[in-house]
Amino acid sequence: MRNRTNKSDYELRIYNNYMKFYERVQMRKIFFLILVLTPFVSTGQNFNSINTLSQTNNSMKQNDSIRYMYVYSSIGILEAFSAGVGYQVNSNFSLSIIYSVSFIGSGYIFPNDASGIGLKVSYFKPFSIFNCINAEYVNYLWTSSTRTISSTSKGNYFEVTIGKDSFQKKGLRIFWGIGISISNAKEATIVYSPSLKIGLTYNLFK
Repeated sequence: MRNRTNKSDYELRIYNNYMKFYERVQMRKIFFLILVLTPFVSTGQNFNSINTLSQTNNSMKQNDSIRYMYVYSSIGILEAFSAGVGYQVNSNFSLSIIYSVSFIGSGYIFPNDASGIGLKVSYFKPFSIFNCINAEYVNYLWTSSTRTISSTSKGNYFEVTIGKDSFQKKGLRIFWGIGISISNAKEATIVYSPSLKIGLTYNLFK
């Protein structure tokens, strides 16, 4: 009976010692894994920080590589002359205030003309040989027509073109556009015409 009891105690001690050894081995494994994985976690965090910094720098460089303001003038078919000053909102949009002189209908030997102030919006997206789409609206304030128009507004001019405008280069640049235009002066025949214009723009950077 004593032998059995002693044997059971001995087996229990062996089992307890084995479990303690097993626990120590497991703890060492966990500690080893922590040591191995810590550099990778730190590297991943640093890599994310580098990516964020790189993206921020790229965004700043992109903003620095586009014009801030610009002035321009152009000649065309229906719109004989225009000049304006603009602001580059971002790499996709620009806005400008323009002075425009265009031909209107109801002329006899020579066509009449009208002039006014308007707004031009440009959207930049490279495609084929073009990089921008432009929409222009002008409110006529003066007309050479012999008819007397009492209201301040003497009519309207509309134009939509696609073209090429170098908004990422400094200094004096050539721009051009093709599209359609409409001259709608009061007490004059509406004129529809293809639009073809070429001009010079001077880009200003910060």
